[in-house]
Amino acid sequence: MLFHYTNCNYIISRSGHSTLMDLCAVKKSAICIPTPGQTEQEFLAEMHSKKKHIVTFDQDQVDLKRGMEMLEQCTPFDLPVNQEFKHTIKISWIESKQLTFHYFCP
Repeated sequence: MLFHYTNCNYIISRSGHSTLMDLCAVKKSAICIPTPGQTEQEFLAEMHSKKKHIVTFDQDQVDLKRGMEMLEQCTPFDLPVNQEFKHTIKISWIESKQLTFHYFCP
């Protein structure tokens, strides 16, 4: 997953906590579509959209062309971490082959 996150031009995803933390880890923006009725995803999508970290659409109103244009105005997540923590992330990725982090992105 790390390879895909870091080498793609666009990310289109749900807006769950783990996904947003993955975006923080790779310093990327995305088009996020909250799962209807998932209040946490709806809240996080709205909050980070207002901060211009992501673009969000309701599931029934997705406009990918507009979303890709709007991503140009976004500032990717940028979580300040120290070198020791970056090393820990790299080791964790190698061992688990998953990219899931549990910290809050300011």
